[in-house]
Amino acid sequence: MKRFALLLVCLVILGCDQQKQPAQLKQKPGSQATQKTFLLFVKIPDPVLPLERGKKYEDPLDAFLKAKGLGEVSGGGSQLSQPNAAGQRSIEWVGVDVEVYDPDKALPFVIEKLKELGVPNGTVIEQSEPVERTIDVK
Repeated sequence: MKRFALLLVCLVILGCDQQKQPAQLKQKPGSQATQKTFLLFVKIPDPVLPLERGKKYEDPLDAFLKAKGLGEVSGGGSQLSQPNAAGQRSIEWVGVDVEVYDPDKALPFVIEKLKELGVPNGTVIEQSEPVERTIDVK
């Protein structure tokens, strides 16, 4: 009985759940099937705080992608500078994680929307799959 309990604990800790799907598989809106998504990382040289980043870039881009059935925004973050002499850090740039079903189809729309949202010069999209490339947005 002790061995069974120990085995059960190990299975729970190791996450041995056969029902889990890989993270890159998402259910496409309006469909029962799952489809692989591809990550597009949008690097924006705009030192906005997280709430403003969401309001300015993430939320409108997410709504746009979902409405077009192209994908969704799955996250975002901020790159902080090294501490200055006073130990303070500032935001150097922000990133937005975009998951799309078809990068070739979605990229022109994403670029168009980012320009519409007023991203600054130096904004790029980094793609690693199915091909590795960096696309200048503005």
